[in-house]
Amino acid sequence: MILTINVVAMDALVIGVGVPLLLAKVVVEGVLFLLSYAAQHHLVFPAGRVRAAREPALPARTSV
Repeated sequence: MILTINVVAMDALVIGVGVPLLLAKVVVEGVLFLLSYAAQHHLVFPAGRVRAAREPALPARTSV
């Protein structure tokens, strides 16, 4: 899905609007990185944060 969005956005910026290729690539990749990070943070990994907060701390080790 990210690849498809990348191709469509690059075509729209470079061919449709006339933005230089390097600038379009940097902008599109930056926006997609932030969107991907936010989606993973909220949709893929939210249980890990909650579970880690609920787990009790490990007991201290004692030497024998």
